[in-house]
Amino acid sequence: MPPNVDSVPNNVIAALLLTALPHLRRLELGAPPTATAVLLATGACRSRAYELVRALETCLGGLARPVGRPAAPVTSRPGVTGTAAVSQAVLEYLMTHPGAVTQVGERRRYSDGFRALALRLTAEHSGEDRADVARAVGIPAATLDDWWAERERLVQPSPAPAPPRSPSPEDAVTESRIAALLDLWRSWDGGFSAFAGAVRRELEIPWGDTRIGKVLATYGNRRSVPRPGRRPDEKAQRDAFRTFFPGAQWTEDGTELVVTLNGERFAVNLELVVDTSTSALVGAHLSDQETGPAVAAAFEDGVTTTGARPIALGTDNATENDAPEVAVALGETLHLHATLGRPQNDAHVEGAFGLFQQVAPPLVVNAKTPRELASAILRLVVTVWARTLNHRPRKARAGKSRVDLYREAEPTPEQRAAARAFLTAVQRAHDQAERTRRRRADPVARAALDGFFDERRWADPNAHLRDAIAGYGLDIVLAALATWRAKDEHGHLPEGASPRYLLGITRQLQCRRELTAMADDLWRRRVDAGDLIAARLDTERSALQGTVEVRLDAALNRLVTAPSLLARIAWTTTVADFIRTADPPGRRRLYDRAVAAIVAAYALDRSRRAALLHAIAERVLPLAA
Repeated sequence: MPPNVDSVPNNVIAALLLTALPHLRRLELGAPPTATAVLLATGACRSRAYELVRALETCLGGLARPVGRPAAPVTSRPGVTGTAAVSQAVLEYLMTHPGAVTQVGERRRYSDGFRALALRLTAEHSGEDRADVARAVGIPAATLDDWWAERERLVQPSPAPAPPRSPSPEDAVTESRIAALLDLWRSWDGGFSAFAGAVRRELEIPWGDTRIGKVLATYGNRRSVPRPGRRPDEKAQRDAFRTFFPGAQWTEDGTELVVTLNGERFAVNLELVVDTSTSALVGAHLSDQETGPAVAAAFEDGVTTTGARPIALGTDNATENDAPEVAVALGETLHLHATLGRPQNDAHVEGAFGLFQQVAPPLVVNAKTPRELASAILRLVVTVWARTLNHRPRKARAGKSRVDLYREAEPTPEQRAAARAFLTAVQRAHDQAERTRRRRADPVARAALDGFFDERRWADPNAHLRDAIAGYGLDIVLAALATWRAKDEHGHLPEGASPRYLLGITRQLQCRRELTAMADDLWRRRVDAGDLIAARLDTERSALQGTVEVRLDAALNRLVTAPSLLARIAWTTTVADFIRTADPPGRRRLYDRAVAAIVAAYALDRSRRAALLHAIAERVLPLAA
């Protein structure tokens, strides 16, 4: 008796109709409906319907059996080599992981999971020739050799299932599309762009890349990385430098100028002094290099030009600006250092340098003259340029030149007192900040830095750089020194790397540590607040089963594929807990296992992998406060 049609599930009816669609088109039996129309009419779930389609297609081949005795089963031939099993394993993997191998032009892209499979098969068939194994896998032998040389074992990633989503009753079409999209993403091993193309081509979902990315991000399956924003408009920093009257404050800096004489290039340092109120060029000096005596000579030239000393002189934090010759030349003039990160502190002299580059002709002299002639010619050019600029009328100053503004200025005693009080307060604040940094400097970190500086014969006469670096604490200083040595041993240090480069490494590590602490606190607060994502991650962590190696591998896989900041925090803590709770001999073994897995996660850039290694090391081996 035929079954009741009303009792057949909608998913089965949809699968039956979907299976018949290609045959209806081939036989030209009218205009068959589309797959989307079938799913809408039956109300079936797309992913379940296509699972039943594959089951029906498997069964259809066995319904019409040929007449006669069934054929004998084919047995494997004894001469088949072990590489046949390799090809079979690769075929099965590619069938269940679409996108694991993609090709654009002549270049192929392999997913981390496929790379791990190739290395595992190579290890299992170590008795076979590696070139034969490479041909069975379907990759060049040189590529397999490179993978094997970089890492001998790679953990097979297992995709984490996404939480089930209840369908929206308001829009059944959109909900069924989302379900099919998420189902395909859970088994996808390729890149996002190829996935978006497969969604439009295979699932017939006419969505753009942006909408597909938003759906994956909304359901916690993928995290979009925004492009870095632009810097704030420079207009926001205008008028941020306070000026008083001509002669109250000067600013000084140096730049390198090049003179070509008879085809030979000579580099000469120009030290320039500019008044901050009028932008007048009051002093200049030429020397072979920017040194303390050169800074002092430029300042004394300004005093000779104007006939009086300013209340304060502003310079940057270069070592030569703190030379004893500069202190003697300044006398009672206050010495103000530029604040880091505020380019407006020396904007006046930098603007003068920029104007010189615009108006000065190429400094090329053809003459049979030694180096002193080149310096003399340049001194003449600078003098003419400075005088021309100082006497040029300025529309913004009612047609008055810089010389007019400087000579006509008659500051009152109250103005002088107010300027001196303000500039003295600036100097006092700078000195107080220096003393505070020295008090904060860890003595052990300072001792380590002293030895490090001595090994490289770095000059730090006032210990400003060592105090600044040591102020970040022992933990950060040791990590910075280790990073420097690692870069040095592998030849990754930039040419001419100086102590300031070490300070930059220290700052980056401190920033990373602060962000990690903030993320840990954010995790606890969101768990306390009942955050659903945090609760789901806690459930996944507690559900890990098996030996500690198996659980560690699963946690590492979720760590390197974490789609969000919260997930990365959770799995970093889980990995560190597995390693920290092991016995001492096994602790290092598990730590090396974690390092190998993170290093081989090529889907993450180098800085992200380095951040994960630092975070795990800090949690496994924290230093005493």
